[in-house]
Amino acid sequence: MKKITYLLTLSIIFQSCMSTKFVDYNDDVFEDEQKLRITLVDRTSVKGQLVSKNETEIVLANDGGTKTIPREQISNIKIKQFSVGKTFGFAGGTLAVAGSILIIALLFAIAGV
Repeated sequence: MKKITYLLTLSIIFQSCMSTKFVDYNDDVFEDEQKLRITLVDRTSVKGQLVSKNETEIVLANDGGTKTIPREQISNIKIKQFSVGKTFGFAGGTLAVAGSILIIALLFAIAGV
């Protein structure tokens, strides 16, 4: 029983609660300090938090300081956002599997197998 509890706890802790979404430069979904991953025209990518955005450039902050990226160099933009579906869907699925294992173990114990 303890092993199942530990397994359930670890699977909830290490689940992925975030998802990424491709957005267009002109979309009105950008917020300050939002985590972005920008792929440039030369296939390199830059990760960071949004500092500012205007018609000509995006400014990101990361461990190395701030980086200004001109709009012409941007190939695509991904936004990292919290996913309620992934969080509760995975937790619910984990609980269902753990419950099924527990019921099967109890049935075997009662049957004496």
